Amino acid sequence: MAIEININKRNQVNTPLGVLSKIADNIYLLDYEDELEITVEKSVGFRDKLIALVKNEKIGIILNAMDIQGTASIGSMQFFSKDIKYNNVCVAQAIITNKLAHKLLANFYADFINNKSKVKLFNNYTEGLTWIETEIKSELKS
Repeated sequence: MAIEININKRNQVNTPLGVLSKIADNIYLLDYEDELEITVEKSVGFRDKLIALVKNEKIGIILNAMDIQGTASIGSMQFFSKDIKYNNVCVAQAIITNKLAHKLLANFYADFINNKSKVKLFNNYTEGLTWIETEIKSELKS
């Protein structure tokens, strides 16, 4: 079954996790929905939309969780860590948050669950973008 991708004029796509925007070559921004509960089912839906959009392109994603409430299940974190399709395209993830609960979840994901793509936590967008740009340039050279 083909995944329908409706890209608006701002290069944005609605996904089960929030709005995904292409902000540069090989770099995407996911603005999480407020009060989102990330489940395995929503994670699979996001992955499918992402793959349909980027095809086999190697990308980095900035995961924007600033000023929102929400949670992620252990199963969803394991899914993103182990899913071959997702990890074949997503080589780096910059998690941006200013909430302690999200920082704890992000650190748990980055340090204990994730073992495929590079993951780093940031307090602001600019630092996350700079890191993603460096990681993508390095990946595309290899």
